[in-house]
Amino acid sequence: ASPDSNSRHFLSIIRFLNHSRYNFMKDFSPFREDLLKYFYTELHKISECIQGGRSIYYPPMNTLLPINSTQFIGPAPSPQKDRDKYAHRLNETSSLTDRIFGKTVPREFGFPAPEKLIDHYADSMEHHIEKRVAIFFQQLVACYQTKLHFEIGKTLNQGESAPALMASKNGTIRKLCPRNAAHSSTIPCLIAYRGSEWDAHQRDELEVLEGFVYLKGSHIYGLCNSTIDMPRAINEADIAIDGNSEGSALRTKSLALLNKAAQGDLTPVKGLKNFLLLLINTVHEKRGTVAKEDVRKALEYYEKILNGIQNSIANDPEIFSHWLDIQVDPSDESSLMRKTIYHIRYGAIRNNLLSQALIIDMIETVRKQIFNQMKTEKRYCFAEEAFRQVLVELAAESDRPRLRKLFNLPAETNRKPTYETTKARILKEKKLLLPLLKELSRKMAQMRNDEISHRSSLTKTLREVKGWTQDDLSAKIKKNFPSLPSSRSTISRVETGAKSIDSNYASKLSKVFKVDAGLFMPHFFHD
Repeated sequence: ASPDSNSRHFLSIIRFLNHSRYNFMKDFSPFREDLLKYFYTELHKISECIQGGRSIYYPPMNTLLPINSTQFIGPAPSPQKDRDKYAHRLNETSSLTDRIFGKTVPREFGFPAPEKLIDHYADSMEHHIEKRVAIFFQQLVACYQTKLHFEIGKTLNQGESAPALMASKNGTIRKLCPRNAAHSSTIPCLIAYRGSEWDAHQRDELEVLEGFVYLKGSHIYGLCNSTIDMPRAINEADIAIDGNSEGSALRTKSLALLNKAAQGDLTPVKGLKNFLLLLINTVHEKRGTVAKEDVRKALEYYEKILNGIQNSIANDPEIFSHWLDIQVDPSDESSLMRKTIYHIRYGAIRNNLLSQALIIDMIETVRKQIFNQMKTEKRYCFAEEAFRQVLVELAAESDRPRLRKLFNLPAETNRKPTYETTKARILKEKKLLLPLLKELSRKMAQMRNDEISHRSSLTKTLREVKGWTQDDLSAKIKKNFPSLPSSRSTISRVETGAKSIDSNYASKLSKVFKVDAGLFMPHFFHD
């Protein structure tokens, strides 16, 4: 992203922390207080560096290709009975263990009553609910204008099971309450059908309908299936609003919003506002019907948090730009330009996810073949980690950072004997691994070339939305960057793809159009 954009984002974070409505230091342990003070100090250093004009490295934005509604991949729905569980150490998802007490409630807390225990999880519930809203917005973006039809699938994945919460008092240790790995998403698994086939099936013209798990293996799929360990009462609050089955009112109405977005009848921004209102009404309704005091108290927290999110959206017109991590020129009052930039960003995010899912699907196919020969279960996390590490080590040097990024590989690997033995066994399967790596390298190179081609169509789109002629754009480039090729014929060749736009040219074009450079330089599979 452009330095100006990132400077604004950093400063917004600092302002939020310094003027938050929450007292971050209240009821925090000394360790967490020290950590927060350190966080403040480091952010202020960044602020001073930005405002003083000193150089900071800014990583590129995670955007990708233009919208392409013809590429959709994913496995068929699984008949499995038990959910696969993400191992925390593999860093596959944003699943969290108990952020408040860990394994045992400290001795000074004694044996708190269930409704009192809920108060200690206020910040975790805030994270949990805000994540639910953010995930649904990302699902809206991922489904937008795909022309697919979606149904709710059986939840196939989650974080590791949460152990019971223990408490200690006067030398006595006992189980205080069960804990659950609570999903933060309303619909963890979406089954997608091609729109034309779904319509034919509804008219009884197609008997067999084949669906697939949408974007399985991508980062958003992992996000939708991530969990957070909390007392069972909080999970019961989730069940109260979500229901025990896929056919609950909240999920059914949320699915309808996703299908409207898929047809292009509802933008992600409008869809999220509708979802938020639906969620608030559902929580308010259920709060008056539950019998257990601790569950009711959790729902009260939920409603307060959701109302805060709704107020933030109403009072900050730029909040969606922040969520999409893009900058819209405040001097540009054209709603068409804003809609265009959002549309481009939606497509970039979705194609990012599609590319992840495509590559993960290729990797999973080979991984299953090798593990079947080894008679090894995927969820032995050391085996999965060993497989990923082998792929990185065998890959071409230029592709290694890309694969590490895709896998979110931990900095350190498990060095137990079982890990090394498994790794050595996987290395023997080079006849399967080397063709896979060759195809992965080809795919990533193709995606990088597609990104470059995308800059041509983007230049024309932004120019036309601005109402500029090619001569107008030529004059503006020449005025701002005299040394840059900017003749009318050059602009014409850029827009037709006859002339490629390198990153330097793209960066300067973004300044002429006053948009984030990330729109021109998605960079997902670049170094």
